[in-house]
Amino acid sequence: LQQRVETLKSAARFEETQEIYRAFLARHPDSPHAEDLRAALAGIPALIDQRDYDRLAASPADDLEALVRAAEAYQLNHPTGKFREAVEQKLVQLARPYYEAIKSELERCEAEQAWERCVARCDDYARVYKDNPYALELKGRRNTFQIRLQNAQILQDLKARAMAAGRDLAAARQVYTDYLAAHPNSAAEKLIRAEMAALEESLNRQ
Repeated sequence: LQQRVETLKSAARFEETQEIYRAFLARHPDSPHAEDLRAALAGIPALIDQRDYDRLAASPADDLEALVRAAEAYQLNHPTGKFREAVEQKLVQLARPYYEAIKSELERCEAEQAWERCVARCDDYARVYKDNPYALELKGRRNTFQIRLQNAQILQDLKARAMAAGRDLAAARQVYTDYLAAHPNSAAEKLIRAEMAALEESLNRQ
């Protein structure tokens, strides 16, 4: 038991050490080692607190994603932790550079029309920074990305149904016409009409 515990401790696997101590005490509550184990068990939360803060401190200064994720994990797992104020200050320092990094990534995913990734990255920032000015800006952009994502999904579904018509281009066009008739105020109308225009060209070439 002791050798296994030492191995886990050396790897900073304190949660597993906790479970071993608890299991031993449940089976042997009157063991001569029980008091020592209870004392050791009581000290493990502080070891976990220190380990998680050390992970944050060891994160590369130029890896904003790793820094923010480590700080977020610390806050989640240690709401009353010894280092909570230092972690909060670290997040304050990271707020603008992390926003700038997210904004640069949004430019790329917009260019690629990767709307799902755009939405996810806005969520990543807002989850950590809640209602700071940058988070509020990104929440607004997220709404736009979400609409574009929904529109892209609608168009993808319609294209799949139109393709099922095979070489019958008139039937394919009817898929889009029927959708617009049923959804006259669809935010995807512009995309749908562009697809219909391409079909019209194909029909005219027949």
